[in-house]
Amino acid sequence: MHSISGISVFLIRFYRKNRSENIGNRCAFEPSCSRYAELCFRMFGWRSGFILTVKRLMRCKACNGGLDLPPNVDANWYKDLEERVCNIA
Repeated sequence: MHSISGISVFLIRFYRKNRSENIGNRCAFEPSCSRYAELCFRMFGWRSGFILTVKRLMRCKACNGGLDLPPNVDANWYKDLEERVCNIA
């Protein structure tokens, strides 16, 4: 993973552990915006991950919601992917 992507993933995890716990889970999408961003940075690198994350945040509205996965991620594999990619210690 490129160092900028690694820093981005660190900042996302820091946000998720500190800020999101204080405001609660308000994301209407699955995965949450922060988890989506982490997946994108890990899978596509910094540049594409950033673009995909910004597009996702622009789609994020309280009245919308549902399953919204990064490109090329099959819904049947999502839970396994989340376990392997996002829950690494």
